[in-house]
Amino acid sequence: MYMPEGALSSDRIICLGVVDAPDAEGPLAGRTPRLSPIIRCEPDGLELNRPCILRIPHCAFVKNGQTDIDVYYGQTQSDRIEWNNVPFGASATMKSSHFEVVVKKLGLIGLHAADHPDMRKRLSVVPLISRLTDDTDTLTVSVWFYNDEDTEHKILMHNEVSRSGRILLHQPESFTLERMKKSMYLDVRSTNIHCTLPEEERRIEINQEALWLQGRYRIDLHLGITDKTDEIGLDISSLYWWKRTNHFHFKINKRMKELRTESHPQNSPPVETPQHKDMMTSFRDLRLNLSRCITADTAEHLSRKMGLNKKTTSEIKHSKEPAILLLDTLIDSSLISMTHLSPLEKALVENSNEAAATLVQEFRKNNRTSYLWNT
Repeated sequence: MYMPEGALSSDRIICLGVVDAPDAEGPLAGRTPRLSPIIRCEPDGLELNRPCILRIPHCAFVKNGQTDIDVYYGQTQSDRIEWNNVPFGASATMKSSHFEVVVKKLGLIGLHAADHPDMRKRLSVVPLISRLTDDTDTLTVSVWFYNDEDTEHKILMHNEVSRSGRILLHQPESFTLERMKKSMYLDVRSTNIHCTLPEEERRIEINQEALWLQGRYRIDLHLGITDKTDEIGLDISSLYWWKRTNHFHFKINKRMKELRTESHPQNSPPVETPQHKDMMTSFRDLRLNLSRCITADTAEHLSRKMGLNKKTTSEIKHSKEPAILLLDTLIDSSLISMTHLSPLEKALVENSNEAAATLVQEFRKNNRTSYLWNT
């Protein structure tokens, strides 16, 4: 982000982040290709005296300088985003590796690029596997496809490896997706007699429409294990059958004991950068202190109050750390953030939880210094 001199009338905290909720949909979802992440600029709704410039990465091969890009502003409604194509002085141009977006109002920003006949997408693919336990006879191998740009990679690794504890089986490979003309298949073969795959999972048609229209797409394979002292062996590939070359090809050999004990990389959340280290430290303290003030019943009430669905609310209530899961879910759903805690504070006050509400108020009071996150 480039913020020119005079854009702000007074010192403000300006924060820039990526909406990483897996079900968050951009504008015109399902009709045009998803090429870039959804960006949150805060404080939400702040109008600038002079426009700022955002550089948002994309994964498309298009003509440099394409200008038929629509800028949408979003409002979080319960567990979804409502998009409005109101310009507010916004415009965007597509460069070779990023969109250059001019905005005068902060908030949720999503982009729509016209679908050209000669457009292509850069995609990455990576295989991850669940952890092996004593009572496990089946391991799930998830083959993830995602837009080939650094932000999407960091989000996926953070959600699937750092948070969920899955193990990386192979480094990602990249390929180019052209318009949907030919069928595309995932071919999977076990190279170890102690690992078996269902017949229907040895050749799977890949949903090219999902690859084209979504930022992330997953195929799950179910690997039966008959000897937990051996190793897994897999050959996973996808062939350009008309070119006789591979989109990608993974040859995987992994010892079983590594699936039990291998330490997975602890990726930092995408929002953490050196520029706001002090604020992040303070926010972590707030998160910990709130966990001591919010009971399971209170977490359930707050979940409903903040518009989370019944399934998520139940998972939060029955979690070992309901307050922590509640806060993480609200952040992932973009319902709250470091600079957007007023909805949580209001819900705590209405719940008569004065101790927790005071903690939020103190955090907001102590973090009002001028702040700019440049990317």
